[in-house]
Amino acid sequence: MSAVSGEFRLDGKIAMVTASAKGIGRACAIALARAGADIVLGLRTRESAADLAEQIESFGRRVLRVQMDVSKMEQIVAAVDAAASSTSDRRRDSLLFPPSRSTA
Repeated sequence: MSAVSGEFRLDGKIAMVTASAKGIGRACAIALARAGADIVLGLRTRESAADLAEQIESFGRRVLRVQMDVSKMEQIVAAVDAAASSTSDRRRDSLLFPPSRSTA
């Protein structure tokens, strides 16, 4: 266990990470899972990032892949609702929107 994960524990917590298929979002999802959080992966397509989901599960964490385009409010609401209904206590402990490249 690294010093960071020993000091920063998220056991029993749920974190939703957007843009999690690659880059900063992927790294955040892995770091949060290593710290003990179960992870909701916000992805452009629900089928993507199977390898990331497997990696997170290998840490003994639960993972849920949801489709979410953060520029579309209805997808954000649907993703948060899916995450909430996937847990027995229907809670969300943190929500992380890593920076992304501008499409403008």
